[in-house]
Amino acid sequence: MNRKTYLGLSRKFVSWHDIARAAVEKTGSKSRVELVDKGWEENGSFWDVSGMKKDFGLEFDPWQKILEHLDHCIALESSGDREGRMEKNRLEASATA
Repeated sequence: MNRKTYLGLSRKFVSWHDIARAAVEKTGSKSRVELVDKGWEENGSFWDVSGMKKDFGLEFDPWQKILEHLDHCIALESSGDREGRMEKNRLEASATA
């Protein structure tokens, strides 16, 4: 019996800084993304995901989905229906909980 635990995580660490910079770039904003040093590891925490690759041939790269989600959020913000979006997001979140 195989009692291994598999983590469906990306090999690549994506920081909130990376996501914020992408959002600034996608929106054409002139905002600066500033970091506050809280003493955390610069490259984040890493988990061994080699089992997913070795046993199932799977590797995950979240960047494309992150960019798609940023596009989605930007489109929602541009539509002007902030209250409707918030209610929709709340309903979707409660449906998946």
